Amino acid sequence: MKLNSKLTLSTIILIYSTIWMIWYSFFGYQSLFHSDSAAKVLLANEIYITGNFFFFFWNYVNGDLFILFGHVFIIPFIGVLKTSFLAHAISSIALGALIIIGVYIVCKQANLSTNRATGITAIFAAGISGFVAENLYGQGSYGAIFCISIYTIYFYIKSEKSSKINKNSIFFALLIILSTWLNPFRAFIS
Repeated sequence: MKLNSKLTLSTIILIYSTIWMIWYSFFGYQSLFHSDSAAKVLLANEIYITGNFFFFFWNYVNGDLFILFGHVFIIPFIGVLKTSFLAHAISSIALGALIIIGVYIVCKQANLSTNRATGITAIFAAGISGFVAENLYGQGSYGAIFCISIYTIYFYIKSEKSSKINKNSIFFALLIILSTWLNPFRAFIS
């Protein structure tokens, strides 16, 4: 069987980009780490300590409700990792994996060739630019919003292919509700 050289090249670039995204999350982002980045670790720690998912005393920026942000990926590990940069990095990797998978499956739903879908996914895995990489994989807040948006698109496309209400329609509706709860103004823009 002869391998498609374009597909092989785009797959290699995707793997390379993903490795750099992982490196960035664990090492490269340490010098850029700031209070917005630390918020997800601190919120996960509060949830772990109190056993409550929502707090009336927590100051949520922009009126956000942190339902599905980077802190969700930290909660299971906070007992072991404590409030550390490693906890932040693991959260970034988990979110990055969801973004990479989401971009690829949306590209495939748009009937792009595997080569093009892989190439586009590689661009997103690379972070597009330093600024975008910081927001998607470093700080992660906008990465969560992008992730919810990309899966909303995916489930919308899937639900449109059927004339009946099915699990894709339900996931689409749930993601619309979730994005609205997160921040109504941003949900409108998204």
